[in-house]
Amino acid sequence: MRNLSVLLVLALLFSGCAYAENRDLNPAAGIETSRIPDYAEITSWVSVPDEPVHDADTFFILPTVNMRETEVGNEDITDARKAARFVKTLGMERGIVTESTDLYAPFYRQMTVASAMDENGIVQRELDTEAVQAYLDVAYGDIRNAWLYYMEHWNRGRPVILFGYSQGAEMVLKLLAEFGQEGPLADQLVAAYAIGIPVRETFLTEHPNLKMARGETDTGIIVSYNPVDERMKRNGMKELSINPLNWRTDGTPAGKEENLGYVTADTNGEITQEIPAYCGAYLDRESGMLVVTDAVNQDELYESTGTLFPAGDYHMVALNLFYRNLQKNVGERIETFMRQKLENPEMEDTALQDVA
Repeated sequence: MRNLSVLLVLALLFSGCAYAENRDLNPAAGIETSRIPDYAEITSWVSVPDEPVHDADTFFILPTVNMRETEVGNEDITDARKAARFVKTLGMERGIVTESTDLYAPFYRQMTVASAMDENGIVQRELDTEAVQAYLDVAYGDIRNAWLYYMEHWNRGRPVILFGYSQGAEMVLKLLAEFGQEGPLADQLVAAYAIGIPVRETFLTEHPNLKMARGETDTGIIVSYNPVDERMKRNGMKELSINPLNWRTDGTPAGKEENLGYVTADTNGEITQEIPAYCGAYLDRESGMLVVTDAVNQDELYESTGTLFPAGDYHMVALNLFYRNLQKNVGERIETFMRQKLENPEMEDTALQDVA
């Protein structure tokens, strides 16, 4: 697996060879964005495999990588220090998918965390101002270009996992909205993991061929959840979620014994901490949020979420909490997808079906 090192990023980003001509302006904010990545250049990718070793791919869209950014706008990925954060962040998260898939992850001019904050410095879950949408449009423009390049040059008709957390999940939903209802993505989608961003009923109404996961092994679906604890206020429209411990959507509680492992990894992907049976969880019927229960060292868990989110919001550890369950589930959904292909050879590579 070719994960570009920080030194390679330093050497090549400054050369400018990985970027096309300057984009004019961010239309709503009226500020110049950094140059458009050229995805034909390997330096526009955080990770590309040397050669395929698995039966499926993951198109991995990184979350907001710089949580200290104070500038409103889009991240300048021509700045080598900022680009290095993509490499480090991928190292901490990639183990969820690399046991079962080959990993493709693009650099992109993601919206900065400062752009999503309210006047109190709290990150907002749902972003609908004109300026914020303009920043997200710049980010999605890059992701769209990366996706099209990947599909044309590297996919070769292989099954694909879309995986995004936080801002990455927002990008996953945008890809699904544009490409998920027909064509190659619809035919080859094993599952789309969009974690840390609410998925609403209105999204499915607007895109009627898209479906949420209803069980552990259905394919061509969206997997989503937002972990909180009992202190978190539940208001607004209901989220469409699934419990990653028991893969139920009906509120049935999962005990901590169903948690295969809370995991943290360093920037090189080495596991630094692993705690089996870390916590339980259930889906709150009113809000659709995933409520964490019986967490080990819960005070430390509070501290690990930082100050960017309200008390009781575990957005910052949404992957860590259920790391091993997610890892296992990626593999199981791929196995199901491949079995469907063998059992239904007359099908025209259509994965959007339930087997749960």
